Amino acid sequence: MIMKYYISFILLSFLIVCFGFGSNITEQSGLINKIPQHNNVRSLTFMTLNIAHGRKNKFHQALLNKNKIKENLNDIIRIFIRETPYVVALQETDGPSFWSGNFNHVEYLSTQASFNSNFQGYHVNNFGLHYGTAILASSKLEHSKSHTFTHHSFISLPKGFVLSTIKWPSEHNLYIDVISVHLDFLLDSVRQKQIEEIVSVMKERNNPIILMGDLNADSSSSAFNYLIDNLNLKTYELNKIGLETFSRSNKRIDWILISKEMEFISYKVINDKLSDHNAVISEIALIRK
Repeated sequence: MIMKYYISFILLSFLIVCFGFGSNITEQSGLINKIPQHNNVRSLTFMTLNIAHGRKNKFHQALLNKNKIKENLNDIIRIFIRETPYVVALQETDGPSFWSGNFNHVEYLSTQASFNSNFQGYHVNNFGLHYGTAILASSKLEHSKSHTFTHHSFISLPKGFVLSTIKWPSEHNLYIDVISVHLDFLLDSVRQKQIEEIVSVMKERNNPIILMGDLNADSSSSAFNYLIDNLNLKTYELNKIGLETFSRSNKRIDWILISKEMEFISYKVINDKLSDHNAVISEIALIRK
């Protein structure tokens, strides 16, 4: 999606592709911090953001020192405090990586914002780079998995998704699968194959779904519509003007999608300059029968 990204690191891309990444499915443990629990609530707030490796809207994270990266992450934390999301999906989130300060961005965000738990998956995990997608939550994350897609464009580094289950706080036996995903930036045909992998994983589960992330696709994408149809998801006002999330293309490519058992109470794209993407925030409620 971003020209400078793949031009600057095309050689690294080929090296990583050649040497491989290990297993596609891994299980990791979340980090637990203390935060008050939400009880007896009808609706919860969810948020998604591609944090661009902590560079905000600068040319590249490798040109920033560790302190500047932390300043940028602190701006994100201030939004967490202001918007009070129950669950956050993040993309382009780094573990200790040579190009972004050599510290774990997810642990930093989770600890400083006092989330109860987090789960991080590395879809690139070699040559001094460790990054991918993540989920931060105010409740316990269960049955967490990280999946790196087997397909990606030849000039793109691998992408993938993380998946965790949360218990809806006001319900005794209702569990929701939450997904944070980042799809290929270049080809819709590749995104289609990646989405088929998501569908394959999710067909084995029976929980309602909240899928969030940088899909690199707007509503005209056939891959996007395949995702909606095959996981029986719904969007908020599919073609509404003013919900664009990526200013360079003026397109809505970052999404929050939900199963039919839920409904959108509110949905907004905020203009705070946290990265080259805008964050999406939605209040979501259960549909009472």
